[in-house]
Amino acid sequence: MSNHNSQSRRSKAANRSIQSVGVITGVPRPAPGDPLAFILSENAYGNDVICLLRADQAHMSPTDAALVRVTGSIVRDAASGRARHVTAITAVTAIESPAPGAYRNARGAIPWQTGDPMPEESIRKMRDDWNSHPAENPAPCAGRAALE
Repeated sequence: MSNHNSQSRRSKAANRSIQSVGVITGVPRPAPGDPLAFILSENAYGNDVICLLRADQAHMSPTDAALVRVTGSIVRDAASGRARHVTAITAVTAIESPAPGAYRNARGAIPWQTGDPMPEESIRKMRDDWNSHPAENPAPCAGRAALE
C-alpha cells in the first residue's frame, strides 16, 4: 500500500505547475487551426510552448520573425521548470540577428580595431598560460575538470 501512495504522490507532483510573470525567447511558428495562438520553440530547454493571445492582440502574432521574446504569464512544470504555455501576453518583440562579425565587439569595453588579437586568440592564450603554470593557479573548477 505504501508503494501505491508514493506513486500517487509522484504523479501529483508531476502534474503541478507554477505560474509567474516573465519572458521567454524562442523561434515562433503558427499553431494549426488557431489564429490567436502560436507555438514557440523555447531556447532554454528546446521544448514547444503554446502562446495564447486575446482577440484584441491578433496584431501581436509574430509573422516573419526568426526569433522573438514573449512577455506574459508563464505556466511552468514545477518539477522541471520548463515552460508549458504563456497567457496574459503583454509583449511579443522580434529580436534582430546580430551583424556578421559583431562578436568582435564583445571582447571587452574597448572596441576591436584592426591589428588587435581576435577574441578566440585571446581566450586561447589565457587558457594556454593557465595550463602552463599549474602551480601558480588556484584549483580548477568542476567544469574545467570535466573537460580534461
